Amino acid sequence: MNWMAWPYLGVGQIGLLIITHAGINAVAITSMAPSVWSYLIYMGLDILSLLLLAALKGGIPGYNHLLILLLAIYLVALPAMSIQNHRALVDRVLTGLKLMDLSLQDTLTGLRNRRFLMEFMGPESERILRSWSPDSPLQQNLAILMLDFDHFKQVNDTHGHAAGDAVLQQLAVLLMDTL
Repeated sequence: MNWMAWPYLGVGQIGLLIITHAGINAVAITSMAPSVWSYLIYMGLDILSLLLLAALKGGIPGYNHLLILLLAIYLVALPAMSIQNHRALVDRVLTGLKLMDLSLQDTLTGLRNRRFLMEFMGPESERILRSWSPDSPLQQNLAILMLDFDHFKQVNDTHGHAAGDAVLQQLAVLLMDTL
């Protein structure tokens, strides 16, 4: 539609259109949290558009070729930036999921920690109780294993914390292999 009004627009009006376009797109791009480079490239495209359109309105010979060049730049740069933005968003989501998973396990043993118990056991036990019936062939069971090591403090005091950590790690491996 804007191209239909082309003959009636002045250089200032064209500049205002491009700046408005750049501002709207800058808000859209930053709301997707892309990299700074994407934002700068996109803003550079809008500034280039402003300069080219202002030059075209000023009567540069061969303006049809410049319009084709401008369109080609947009057709190449925008999909490339979209792909880069998509990758950045996927990386952020995956990183967030990994961090969440790491926060739910003990760093020494790799076993689930108390936070996992507090966040997931309530909803999980409710789900199992809702689906449980005594005559169902697809009964789901829930088991919680808690271990208490008598005199474990003596291992740390006698052999050091590194030895105690090694005992806990070996026990975790045994539990994971068994269960």
